[in-house]
Amino acid sequence: MRQLLDFSSYDWVLFLDADCLALRDPTPLLKGKETILFQTEPAMPIQWQQFNGYLTQSEMRSLKIDGVNSGSLAVSGNCFGAVMEEWDRIDQTMPARGDTHHEQGAWNRVILDGRWPTRSFSDGSIIFPYFPLALVQKSNQRRRNLKSETDHPVLQHASPEALAIASIAHLLGPCPHEKRLALMFGLYMTRFFADRSMTLLHLLDV
Repeated sequence: MRQLLDFSSYDWVLFLDADCLALRDPTPLLKGKETILFQTEPAMPIQWQQFNGYLTQSEMRSLKIDGVNSGSLAVSGNCFGAVMEEWDRIDQTMPARGDTHHEQGAWNRVILDGRWPTRSFSDGSIIFPYFPLALVQKSNQRRRNLKSETDHPVLQHASPEALAIASIAHLLGPCPHEKRLALMFGLYMTRFFADRSMTLLHLLDV
């Protein structure tokens, strides 16, 4: 895409995976002096296989951070080409481990290398409401101080409170696509068809 379009005159370029649903205008998320805005997956350590392809052995032992998702990100327009070029360069090299999730592991490498100023999206602005319970239980092994499973950061993303304030819902997960699609459609209908202002009907009327 960077070879076909010139984004240098844009303030930001926002990329969202096809399994993302904008629940409200995401424009307020795009602010700050940073070059890259990113989103981590809650309670999913960066050492897990979907993130760790380009980590060093030292980073595999020492990092205490969650992995960065590559399906919801923003890059300043004047640096977009350079950032994408670096991401592609890393992705074209052989990862240190595994042979899948190249692009997401490479994106984590871009963030870790610190070549450009980065910042996470504001808390609660992007949520992941459809992680399966198995991942919750797996990551609980690293979080023994939780009072109950409902306190888990993953399950908090599926709460009514989270949906009420989120700008974007990212329906990722290894679950069957049809189940994720059903949840996305349900969120869409709830937000844009059954909301009090009847947003969808107003759009159709126009």
